[in-house]
Amino acid sequence: MADLSAVASVDSVLVRGADDAPRVGLHPSVRCTYIDTSVWEPRAIGQVHERLASASWPMDAAAMRLHTCQRIEAYRCNVRGESSPAHDVLGIGAEVAIGDPLLASRRLAEIAAGVRSELLGEGFVLRQVERAADLLPTDHPIRPVARDAVAVARWVRARHGLVAPVSYPELALRLLKRHQDGGPERGLLIVGGGMLAQAVADRAENIGYPQVLLVTRSPKKLRGLRLPANSQPCTVGQADLALGAGTWDVVIATTNTGGPYRSKIQGLVTDARCRFVVDLSAVPVLRWPYPPDCYVNLYDPRFAFLVADHNASMVEAADRARTDIADVYGGAS
Repeated sequence: MADLSAVASVDSVLVRGADDAPRVGLHPSVRCTYIDTSVWEPRAIGQVHERLASASWPMDAAAMRLHTCQRIEAYRCNVRGESSPAHDVLGIGAEVAIGDPLLASRRLAEIAAGVRSELLGEGFVLRQVERAADLLPTDHPIRPVARDAVAVARWVRARHGLVAPVSYPELALRLLKRHQDGGPERGLLIVGGGMLAQAVADRAENIGYPQVLLVTRSPKKLRGLRLPANSQPCTVGQADLALGAGTWDVVIATTNTGGPYRSKIQGLVTDARCRFVVDLSAVPVLRWPYPPDCYVNLYDPRFAFLVADHNASMVEAADRARTDIADVYGGAS
């Protein structure tokens, strides 16, 4: 692990850009290593998700992890000349890019602004970057790097209206609504208990689901939250009992479905009582062949069409945001 005591405080500077641009920190003695999993195959990403979901997996206190349904990245500050191999951070080989804090902060700003997202301008990633930074100790050297990125991302979002009018939960529910056939009311199973799953639950009542179950390995963690009146957390086994002979739709809103848990989730989505599934995981729960008429994942043309339709109206704003971010960071890339 890097000797973080050797890292000095970060000075605040403005590289260049608009007069109202946020100020970003710079310290030449610190080097940041980031691991880019966006170039990996989905199966490799899934392996890392499984490791991170394991309570027994050792965590590197020096690293900030950005862990979402579609992205796993680790950012680590280290003293000049000291290596920070990917294996130490994620337990798997990876392409490691090393640069100064401006490079890492600019990348995080682009991610938090939503210009690196499949769905341009989507809002969840901003909160996920902010939360990843907030989980670090207050004196951690990567914390100001990430917080600078969040400030820049908020600024460009506000300046260019870079806020997606739709979200992944809304796209998922739009697909489900298209496949409601006017028959008996169905329940909705949402696999996951995090930010994405809760957002699906918040919107599900609006399209007519009388019962919503958030299926998670740790339902107790959700019982203190303010969930909609028709929603309740449960385990896989409890979901089957709660729905009884009824039918259901499914939204998979997590990637933490590794090991034996995956087969349990597969059992829910392949059950004869399951009518339609939208899989928002970067690592699809079902592999080919699967029934194409009742299962949609992120790589399905039906989902890609909705995303492309949205992105067409956001491209110009995203391009302007990228330009402003580059100006703030002085072209660091």
